[in-house]
Amino acid sequence: MWFALICAIVIALLIYKLVFSVDTKNYWAQYGIRQIDGSSVASQKDIYAGVKDYTDRDTYAYQLLGDEKFCGMAEMGRNIILIKDLELAKKIFIKDFDYFMDR
Repeated sequence: MWFALICAIVIALLIYKLVFSVDTKNYWAQYGIRQIDGSSVASQKDIYAGVKDYTDRDTYAYQLLGDEKFCGMAEMGRNIILIKDLELAKKIFIKDFDYFMDR
């Protein structure tokens, strides 16, 4: 009984991964936005084990940006944008706030 339950869970996870997962490796590249891979600094295993934190990954991307205003990243299977420019952040969070769907 336990074997069948474990097999069902593994098969369900594989189907979820194959069908519903989004390709986060090249998501931002298709829109012409620079994508930084922070997994070399702090992998998901390191984060779950408590060895490293998300801030290590964000600090790495922030330092790698240089003079650019923003970049794309993937964290926990979700695509995010890391904004470095304060004026751009101000424009997004104050002036363009009405355009957010779930504000």
